Amino acid sequence: MQIKSIKLLASISDIQRKYLKDLGSYPVTDELALEFDDAFHNIDQWSSVDSLLDEISQLNKLLDLLDINEGTWLESALDNKPWSEIRNLAKSILSKISDTE
Repeated sequence: MQIKSIKLLASISDIQRKYLKDLGSYPVTDELALEFDDAFHNIDQWSSVDSLLDEISQLNKLLDLLDINEGTWLESALDNKPWSEIRNLAKSILSKISDTE
């Protein structure tokens, strides 16, 4: 199953910042969402996620809402509410994935 992008979204903001720096896209955070988006659009290839489709879809919606909020694509926003909600939902999904494997 492709869960790397969910693990990254569930990571603490310092790990996300390091990842973005290593990738060369820092201070812009959109790469975090883009990687999830790529995996989300190939969700039919994932195994054992049928019970999590609602939560995974909700995670996608939260990321889509970032487009509406000014400043949420900068690394300084990683510690703010929209990103903490994304992080918490991603953690919940990961815990349920590990329960099904």
